[in-house]
Amino acid sequence: MEAPNLNPPTSPPQQAGGAHFNIAHFVKSVLIFLVFIMCGFIVLVGRAWYQGNQAKEEIETRERHAAEAQQRYANAMAQDAYGAQTPQATLRMFIEALNAGDVELASKYFVLDENLSHEQWRQGLTEKKDSGELAGIVTMLEHAIPDAQAVRSDTSYTFKALDVSGDFDIYVDMQWNEHAKVWKIESVRYRR
Repeated sequence: MEAPNLNPPTSPPQQAGGAHFNIAHFVKSVLIFLVFIMCGFIVLVGRAWYQGNQAKEEIETRERHAAEAQQRYANAMAQDAYGAQTPQATLRMFIEALNAGDVELASKYFVLDENLSHEQWRQGLTEKKDSGELAGIVTMLEHAIPDAQAVRSDTSYTFKALDVSGDFDIYVDMQWNEHAKVWKIESVRYRR
């Protein structure tokens, strides 16, 4: 019978250079590294989520503002009822207002400007009146005829008039206001 070995176990073999491999230290280092990676990932995901929510809120705000502006425009267009059922009648009413010297009323036959008002048109007509040009324009408009060369549709119409000297033409572009169901003057333009 062999005698039992009572010697304590020997220590693990040493690696080159005399250092021992410590598995607990290695696992601890890997876990710390993984915690840092996860924290970075959480920060990135949180930041993306926050920016996504900000972008979503910004889009919703823009959409709400656009809907409000569209509603203001539709309301203003519906209330802009100066005009008539035909382009000819609207032009006649415009000329009558000019003959009466009422540029305030005449300006209301134009489409609304970008500020949803007729102010730009009123100012332009007032300048023409003050400079004495309005009477000549009225004389030309009284002889306006439909422009055979212009594209006409259910929503647009153009009149043309030649001045007495034949130096230039005046064009009156009309637009149908679907909201108020009347024809409006879109522009009065000259061509030499």
